[in-house]
Parts: sequence; structure tokens; C-alpha cells
Amino acid sequence: YAKAKEYLERSYNMAKDLVIYEDMSSTAELLQLIYEKDGNYKEAYRYSNIQKLASDSISAYKAKEQVLQLMFDHQVRLQELEKKQLLEAEQHERKKSVFVFYLIILVLIIIVLIGVLFLLRTIQLRKIDQIKKEKAFLQVISVEKDIELRNREIIEKVLKISEKNELIDATFKQLDAFAPSLSQKQRAQLEMITRDLRTKGTKNQWEEFFWYFSQIYSQFYEKLEKEFPNLTLNEKRLCALLKLNMTTKDMAAITNLNFKSIEVARTRLRKKLNLTNSNLTLQEFFSQFN
Repeated sequence: YAKAKEYLERSYNMAKDLVIYEDMSSTAELLQLIYEKDGNYKEAYRYSNIQKLASDSISAYKAKEQVLQLMFDHQVRLQELEKKQLLEAEQHERKKSVFVFYLIILVLIIIVLIGVLFLLRTIQLRKIDQIKKEKAFLQVISVEKDIELRNREIIEKVLKISEKNELIDATFKQLDAFAPSLSQKQRAQLEMITRDLRTKGTKNQWEEFFWYFSQIYSQFYEKLEKEFPNLTLNEKRLCALLKLNMTTKDMAAITNLNFKSIEVARTRLRKKLNLTNSNLTLQEFFSQFN
């Protein structure tokens, strides 16, 4: 394939320089097949377009030849008719025939010009349409890459929240270990402070996560609540984490739950989403909610 590609590209360039559309079309078609086998779909797509344009040029050239041939045949017939009329008619009739002949030629020229303009306009519209399609394709790729990048940013934020939770848990464990050395009143105050910090910290973390998540999937919760209005707040949060395709370990870290609790929550969620008897995974299911 490597040598074939090399010789085909040389052949295509020679055909292009000599404006031989038949060879341009055939070499472009073979190059398209080779690039498809190499997995280079961008080049394959480009040569596919070249092959189509070359085929269109061949068709246009043949059509032009047919039109010229018809014009030539028609002109010959008119000339023969004119000669016959010149032999049989008087001078006045001969002048009249010449006038009619030139009038027909003029009409044919106008028709040919209109046909050429129409053909050029058609080719131009095809090129514009092709450019629009390529632009739309590039925009789709750009949007997908942008979503992937932002999705990665959300996961990084979630992991940072998870690390923050681990740090907070470690701090609370140290406080719990320190609590026995305090008086009963001080222990009560410490428990109240830690409980308040846990509640506010969890709330703030979820608000931060929800803000980042909504920047990417602005209609996710709206569609989810519309189809499944009976989901609880924790189940909605779990849906968002599953949408990001997070691991059970990461979900357990950010929700302060153990592995078993996460698995139980997933099972209950599948039941509420009517996926109990379905082979569809939760990640595949939530990919529909973009």
C-alpha cells in the first residue's frame, strides 16, 4: 500500500497538471481506499471529494461535447436546407433564409450561454454546500472536544472536593481523639461545632459541584426531573456523578459513603429508572441526557 500510495499520488499530480479528469477520478478513488485502510479518514474524505469533482467535470465535458455535436449537426442541416432553398427560391427568399439562419444561430448561442451559466452556478452551489458541510463537521468536532475538556475539568473539581473531604475527615478524627481530654461541656461544644462544619461543608461542596456541572450540562437536571420527578436529592446527585462516569471509589469519597452503600444506591436508582431488566448501563442511559 505504501508504494501504491506513492505511485498513485504521482499519477494523480501528473493527471492534475495535464487536466486529465478520467485519470484524476480513478487515482483519487484508489487513494481514498488506501487512506481508509490506513485509518486516515481525513485524507480519504478529501480524495473522495476530488473524485466526485473530477467525475462531475467529466460529465460536464461530455455534455458539452454532445451539445457541440448537436449544434454542428443542426448547423449542417440548416446549411443543406439553405442551399436547397437558394437553388429553388428567388433572391428575396434567399435573403430571408439567411436572416432566419442567423436568427437561429443567435438563439442557439443564447441558449448555450444560459446553459453554461446554469452549469457554473450549479458547480458553485455545490462547492458552497460542501464548504458548509465541512464547516458544520468541524464545529461538531470542536464542540465535542470542548465538552470533553470541560467534563475533565468537572472531574478534577470533584476529585479536589474528594481530597478536601478526606482532609476534613482526618481533622475530625483528630478532634474526636482529642475530645476525651476535654470536659463534658467542652466536648458538647466541640461536637456542635464539628456537626455544623460537616453540614455546611457538605452543602457548600455540592453547591460548588452543581455550579460546575451546570456549566456543561445545563439541561441535564431539567430533563431528568421531567421524566423522573420522584427522584430524591441524593439520587439526583448520584445521577450527576454517574453522568461523569466516575468510579465507585471516587463517588464514595465525595458522598462520604462506603462502597456497599454506593452499590445499594445504584441498584435502587436502576429500579426507579426502570432499568432493572435492561442490559443498558447507567452511564449509557445518562449519555442521552445531554
